[in-house]
Amino acid sequence: MIIDLILNRKDGQNLTGNTKGGMVETSGKYNSKQFYNNLMDYYNIFPDIVEPIVEAMDNGTEKEVKRELFKYVVDNDYGFEVCGYVVSVDWLKD
Repeated sequence: MIIDLILNRKDGQNLTGNTKGGMVETSGKYNSKQFYNNLMDYYNIFPDIVEPIVEAMDNGTEKEVKRELFKYVVDNDYGFEVCGYVVSVDWLKD
């Protein structure tokens, strides 16, 4: 789920999209393009949830991306600690 992508970043475990021995590799360095690609992996399953986030990443500002991620966290009751993290980092910059 999208929350896992957010929490993985918070924990410094950004998914790279690469696999090794059947396991998805992670990196401590955030990559906005890879985050976007990982979001798109969920698009066919959860289009109504993913669309506003990727739309903000495609055409919006950092503030709009944070707003959409914040809304996702609140709408799904993931907690205010996660909300604080979402607004504390940049999502469009590596």
